[in-house]
Amino acid sequence: KGSPRQFFKKKNLITKTHDNRNNTGARNHRRVKYYLVMDIEATCEEGSNFVGMEQEIIEMSFVLLNAQTLNIDDTLQVYVRPTENPTLSLFCRKLTGINQAHVEQAPILLDALPQIDEWLQLHSLLPCSGLQTLSENSSWPYKFALVTDGGRDPVSFVAIECKRKGVPMPSYYKRWVNLEYHFCKTFNVEFANMDGMLKHFNLQFEGAKHSGITDARNLARCTIEIIRHVISGRGSSTTQWPLTLNDGVGRGRFAKKNSTIFVLAQTQEWTQVFLELQRIRSNQTMLN
Repeated sequence: KGSPRQFFKKKNLITKTHDNRNNTGARNHRRVKYYLVMDIEATCEEGSNFVGMEQEIIEMSFVLLNAQTLNIDDTLQVYVRPTENPTLSLFCRKLTGINQAHVEQAPILLDALPQIDEWLQLHSLLPCSGLQTLSENSSWPYKFALVTDGGRDPVSFVAIECKRKGVPMPSYYKRWVNLEYHFCKTFNVEFANMDGMLKHFNLQFEGAKHSGITDARNLARCTIEIIRHVISGRGSSTTQWPLTLNDGVGRGRFAKKNSTIFVLAQTQEWTQVFLELQRIRSNQTMLN
């Protein structure tokens, strides 16, 4: 089967960067006013391990974190109605706390994404539409940056479902702050998840796990602590953007001790890339 590098190299999907100077997201970033911490919940079946199945988004939740004050200025929770498998499994309902009535009364993905645009417009963070062109070498045009705990939510949920259903995807989903990667680089560990990050900061998880809005709130707490740590080490202000855009759609991340592999967006083989990354990550020792 070969190594991860051989897999990506064969697919013409990889480029290796040794530091942020070669990272498009870091090189072309601008200061942002907000970090938009995101979490997504999707359809699931017991025993599937979430790999190989075509999941559909059923909740998109966001926490609007002020980059200067580090206060949470607003939150948004949007339920989404699945169309391919409209009936939620018992396992999915128990895991996420989302019941059938929640999704039956919700908009489909095509109509849910504009609701998020409208919310961002209310905060003067989106001029008119998020559907503008954003090329690989473009500078970041927004006053906010998405933050996720890795790459799964924007890649395997938003990008893949939009591609599969022919739904236009707003360009601000194309790049994001991979908080796991920043944590690993900052604290010199090879892998971390949200529970591990919370434990590192002596914080307890608050609320019900696998609720999108609850997960987003807890991830925002991790974001705040990482920013505070970076700022204290640099002796600088939050306006210098301590968390850079270090990941993007189609740029799945596999972190090794001394290198980072980015998967290029133009091939659009997101599903293959995600499944391979999932296999690789399952073999790694998680931070407990």
